Amino acid sequence: MRAIWKFHLPHHGEAEIAMPPGAEVLGVGVQRGGRIVAWASVDTGSVGRPEQLTFVVRMTGESFEPVEGERFVGTFQLDDGDYVGHVFVRGGR
Repeated sequence: MRAIWKFHLPHHGEAEIAMPPGAEVLGVGVQRGGRIVAWASVDTGSVGRPEQLTFVVRMTGESFEPVEGERFVGTFQLDDGDYVGHVFVRGGR
């Protein structure tokens, strides 16, 4: 059986987050008081070691070098659009 779980992300920079094996990141958004979250579909009966996914939050206009294997998963806005962040992930599906 699968379920959608929520994982908290930083406002900027990188964070490694452990997710169940085979987790599929569905998207990102903002909840309660400006908390950045990612939602992932997970197999609730999965066994094995959790997978470490690296989430990277970059601001609009920020320069960066592309990283192989990194994929875009969503954009969020805070402070009525004054702060716009873009989330990328490495690892997982």
